[in-house]
Amino acid sequence: MNLDEMLRSSLRTVAREVEVSEEDLAHAQHRFIHRREQLERRHHRAQGLVAAAVVGALALGGTLGWRELAERSPEPQPAGRPVVEPPATVLPTSVDSLAGIWLLTSDASGWLWSFHRDGTVSFANPSHRGLESGEPVDYSVGDGVVELPRELCDWQVRITDDGHMVGRVVRAPDPPGSPCGGVDIATWVRVSPLSEVGAGLVWTGSGPVENAEAARWHQAPTAVESVARISRTWLQQGTGRLLSIVTPGGVDDGQYVLDDGGELFVNPDDTGTVTRDATGRLRLTSGDGSRGCPEGSSAVLGGLQLRGIAGAAPPAPAPSLEMTLESAECSLHEELGGVWVQVS
Repeated sequence: MNLDEMLRSSLRTVAREVEVSEEDLAHAQHRFIHRREQLERRHHRAQGLVAAAVVGALALGGTLGWRELAERSPEPQPAGRPVVEPPATVLPTSVDSLAGIWLLTSDASGWLWSFHRDGTVSFANPSHRGLESGEPVDYSVGDGVVELPRELCDWQVRITDDGHMVGRVVRAPDPPGSPCGGVDIATWVRVSPLSEVGAGLVWTGSGPVENAEAARWHQAPTAVESVARISRTWLQQGTGRLLSIVTPGGVDDGQYVLDDGGELFVNPDDTGTVTRDATGRLRLTSGDGSRGCPEGSSAVLGGLQLRGIAGAAPPAPAPSLEMTLESAECSLHEELGGVWVQVS
């Protein structure tokens, strides 16, 4: 039985237990196939093949146990396959290993967990209405457990040096009502600063399509008709650079925040206004709060188009935004062209 058949069999077993839809199964299979192709192209760790299947199974109901997840060993490699690197290293749970912005991948909600080096954490989900985020809350770390305020959950987490984090709830809030209510196990990927797994979050059409099930997600590009249409948070493919756009006051006028150091919501590299002109081009203009660009410096982006499925988030077939840099007056803006994957 090959890997695809094993995955299908496992997913059908899970489906009978938790009664998931055919769409959920297709998403899980697609995530596994996409991750496997990336790992084979880059000679990634053999454990990544197991981890991708585990992530898919967790998204279907969290039926795999914590011990099994923590102790899975790499699969034997067939004769003739390239020698792969050792499995990812488990890091001590600390403020340093948590620092950065993590995308919750065990559902498609798009929530970003931003751990700051001052011992606080923010939860954010930017949208066209603005930044859905409360004030940072304090957290503490002890014996592999991230302890949050009483109204939230405490998590035992396992962090690896490639940018994976898996957590299970070890204390639920009392009284109930926390966002983690009903959740037992969750998974995250660090998207900023750059991590190995975060760099692997690419638009699903970036590589060759070898599977009919995956091919149906690759839709024709559509035009960007307003700034509001792209008012989300985007990860530049293959980097740790995040661009967050919100338009609380209109469809073609908004604000942007740009950062690649894991400080998008607290101390970003650049921030300012974004507008769309009559030709469909975007203009980003740095404001007085920008740390990395002089106030008033601008970048012009053209050729904007969207691809993918709305409402999804990696590792599912998330939408991508493609654009071309036409001019830039600040060095931070010189690499804004290319493919950006929606993460929130």
